[in-house]
Amino acid sequence: MVKIINLKSGSECGKELSDEYKQKCKQKFEHIKTEDLNFFSNKNISVKDISDMISGGVRFSYCRFSDGEYLLMFPKYKFVNSYGVVIPGKKTKLGENLHEIISYNNKNFKIGVVMQHLTFLPEMFLNIYKTITQTGTYDPCEIWPTTAHGPFESFVSLLKSTNLKIILVANENTDVNNLCVNIKEFFPIPTQGIDYYENNSEKFKTEIQNIAVNNSNSIFIISAGMLANVVCYEGWKVNKSNWYIDIGSGIHNLKIEEEIK
Repeated sequence: MVKIINLKSGSECGKELSDEYKQKCKQKFEHIKTEDLNFFSNKNISVKDISDMISGGVRFSYCRFSDGEYLLMFPKYKFVNSYGVVIPGKKTKLGENLHEIISYNNKNFKIGVVMQHLTFLPEMFLNIYKTITQTGTYDPCEIWPTTAHGPFESFVSLLKSTNLKIILVANENTDVNNLCVNIKEFFPIPTQGIDYYENNSEKFKTEIQNIAVNNSNSIFIISAGMLANVVCYEGWKVNKSNWYIDIGSGIHNLKIEEEIK
């Protein structure tokens, strides 16, 4: 029986790697930054940027590739994180689909690469960079070294004041009655989304496509772990009149009691 270790996040993996190896990866990373300036020509995205694009009517889909996505695309570690999500440490359908998603060629399909986990996962950026550049699709994609996290005031204010429909795709345990924004429709995601997707990937894709087609000119707020990337991808492919925004754990910023605090 394979032992499952308890970690708060995938960023705690890789502690067994030597400092020398980590330093070599860092040097490779710095070399790429110097040699491939086009790759780093896009500015970091902020929550305000996202709010401004929505206010300006600029449709887009924004998903995030972080430690969890990386460890599914390049399986090595098996663990359970603080949310109770099991990372299996082997090939999965979701991991395979993430390779497809990160290589998707579309100008307004925006990808954020989270760089803060490089300390314990030094190969993360190098492998993702190799994946993107091998497909030749990184020019139209926008790669940001930060996430959509940050001050949520402008984003929450926009969601409160907008006349656009808001569709929430989030964990099945989310209390939609305790959110400070008006949710038109709620699509629940299982906590063990990786296992669910393994047996229900086509069903899940079809359901996302259906909800995207049936809701135009709507804002999709997505807090669905690694399945958020599938939602952003499948939704955008069938209906580009919407916004699909992966806010990660930013769902907590929409809770009423936390807003009061």
